[in-house]
Amino acid sequence: MPERVRLHRPFTAREEHVVNLVAAGLTCTAIAEQLGISAYTVQGYVRQAASKIPGSLPSRTRIVIWWRGGTLETLG
Repeated sequence: MPERVRLHRPFTAREEHVVNLVAAGLTCTAIAEQLGISAYTVQGYVRQAASKIPGSLPSRTRIVIWWRGGTLETLG
């Protein structure tokens, strides 16, 4: 498995948790219900986490591709 692209900055513990749930295919609403927070707050975590991953793809797409070991080329 290829090494993941380096992050601009490390994830916080909460961001890492949300990233793993996004990569598992959960929606923001499902993540919010699981964590006991609002979907709007989850969207903020998703945007913030995605901003730490190089590339220009949409946030959720960038997270999943990075999580699966995407390269700089695949991250856009």
